[in-house]
Amino acid sequence: MTTPCPGGPQALEDAPSNTWAGLRILNATHNLKYAEYRPSDGAPLGRSSTNFTLAFDLAADPFELVNVASAGAPGALPPATLAALSDELWAVATCAGAQCP
Repeated sequence: MTTPCPGGPQALEDAPSNTWAGLRILNATHNLKYAEYRPSDGAPLGRSSTNFTLAFDLAADPFELVNVASAGAPGALPPATLAALSDELWAVATCAGAQCP
């Protein structure tokens, strides 16, 4: 068997830039993956520190090739939908106990 990685599989470095929070939405009308990235693990947890956003319509794009969070992308989500997803993400990511939705 051959491996797609030259020299065999390698461990990924857990770099501070790999700091993200995300939602997976799967219901009768949506099949989405939504994530917001922070520049480092020291950045505040919340929308104000987001420096990159990804969203994928997994029903239409199961290989995650088109970021529908990008304006102008085929099937791009409207700004109001992206704002609602961000609100939901940070409500879940920053809640505790009975405060959680």
